[in-house]
Amino acid sequence: MLHILWLILRIILTLVGILLGILLLLLLLLLFCPVRYQASVSKAREAPLNRVEACGKVSWLFRGISFEIAFREGKPGNCIRIFGLPLERWKSMFGKRTAGKKKKSEPEAADTAKEREDMQDVGSREECKDAGKSEPSPGDHAETDSAADAVNVGEREETQDTGGAKECEDASPESSGGFFLFRLLGGLFRLAAGILRKLWNLILWIFSIPEKISHVLESISSRLKNIGNTVSWWKDFITHPGTRAFLSLLWDSLKGLVRHISPTKVQGNITFGSDDPSVTGTVLAVLGMSWPLHRNCVAVTPVFDEGDVLEGEIHLKGRIYGVVLVKTALAVLINKNTRNVIARWKRKEV
Repeated sequence: MLHILWLILRIILTLVGILLGILLLLLLLLLFCPVRYQASVSKAREAPLNRVEACGKVSWLFRGISFEIAFREGKPGNCIRIFGLPLERWKSMFGKRTAGKKKKSEPEAADTAKEREDMQDVGSREECKDAGKSEPSPGDHAETDSAADAVNVGEREETQDTGGAKECEDASPESSGGFFLFRLLGGLFRLAAGILRKLWNLILWIFSIPEKISHVLESISSRLKNIGNTVSWWKDFITHPGTRAFLSLLWDSLKGLVRHISPTKVQGNITFGSDDPSVTGTVLAVLGMSWPLHRNCVAVTPVFDEGDVLEGEIHLKGRIYGVVLVKTALAVLINKNTRNVIARWKRKEV
């Protein structure tokens, strides 16, 4: 018995160790296996701008997983590769297996479909029998229709009698004159009451104007006070020594990330020109300001006497390590100035 328990425990520990080893391997790959990227842009002199060819590729796990996007001959395209094979190839391989399983299950589906059809035929036959039994005869319909017509004729005669009696009663001159006078007096009374109500509401509104003005002034003053308090809080928050130290640390970390993410290799050549020589000179000056980005790795050739010209190609490569990103994030989060800034921000929210 103890031998069996020890064997089960040994198997469980082995599986746990394998899972922990796989997780550790994935963590090390994420931290120390770089994500590599490369891009290229090229244009011929005769080709229009919408015929520029561009290509970008991002890969990981020693190019085992890659994503490529391209723009060639005015048409975009993309491709995902896993260990050198396109994603569509993997889908087709797994699709063949699922298709074989479906073929095996087709005879069973046909049998169930036949059983359902048989059940539907039996149910339709039973419904037809029940409908034949429950249909009424034509004589019954005729009798019911004649009885309903007789009842409707009686009701019409009664309504005509009552309507005639009412017309005779209303036709009396005494009752009609008194009713008209009563309606006239009531209308005059309602008109006078409406006029008095509107005058009273107007008087109340006029007397309430100063109170409304005071409320508006109080709300404006309170809002201005809140704005002033907010501005003063932000001023104290930004000028605090801890906040300044945090911002400087954040700026240095961002500069380090930009240096790490920026391309490690840039090369290419550009030939450009314009009908207006001043435009060519301005573009050349702007490209000269971008020297820290390419460091003379891109050869720029201006043309002043050939009209509008643009041709060339540029290639760049770079890599990003996960351990650098994690290190930078931890350096910012663990710093005491960061904790002080977060604490003061939480107090402000409270």
